[in-house]
Amino acid sequence: ADERQKALELVDKTEAIFDLAEDVDGELYTELGGLGMPFTVFISADGQVLDVHNGPLTEGQLTDRIHEVLLS
Repeated sequence: ADERQKALELVDKTEAIFDLAEDVDGELYTELGGLGMPFTVFISADGQVLDVHNGPLTEGQLTDRIHEVLLS
């Protein structure tokens, strides 16, 4: 619960405008190929997993990936 609270505080602090998910048992993380944290999944509006990224992304890298994966 403490880690969840820290995550929610980070979301508030960064003013994240994208959807977030909680995977309590780690089942989805494993199914999607998660190897480390942070782990980013790019999902289309119709629910298709388009890409995944293991590891950190800078703001610029995230913006570039959004344009490449979701807006092209």
